[in-house]
Amino acid sequence: MFKQINHSFAAKLNIYLISSAFLLWGIGFCLFYHYSSRAIEHQAYLKIDESAEKINLKVTRLLRTIEKIPENLSWIIPSYVTHADSIYAITRQVVLNNYEIFGCAIAFEPYYFPDKGYYFAPYSYMSGDSVVTTQIDPKYDYYQKNWYRISKERNVSR
Repeated sequence: MFKQINHSFAAKLNIYLISSAFLLWGIGFCLFYHYSSRAIEHQAYLKIDESAEKINLKVTRLLRTIEKIPENLSWIIPSYVTHADSIYAITRQVVLNNYEIFGCAIAFEPYYFPDKGYYFAPYSYMSGDSVVTTQIDPKYDYYQKNWYRISKERNVSR
């Protein structure tokens, strides 16, 4: 049978045509695979970039919203709050009225309210569905914490 293929022009032509067709199909498949995988990878990077940009915008919007709270409290408290115990209600309301916030503390300078002593920092936080209001433990020594010390050095509310 193979001798007949070697002598028959039609058989040789068929083998060459079929071989060429398979070769061209293989090359086409490889090219298609290469370019389609590059296109899919490019689309994936675009999608990731778009998702990251959306998340960045959401976080920025959230932070700007939260930054307004200390900015507003920084001028309200010195001007209008004369009783130390009213600070507990303020921290509680901040946590209750802002679903983005799960805790709020307002820390004061030593002896800001003389009757409250050296440390005075009311703290409210979410615990399940309710708000717990307490005083930060003096052992915490918030004067040495970065969030207090750096804000104090820069004269900025945080």
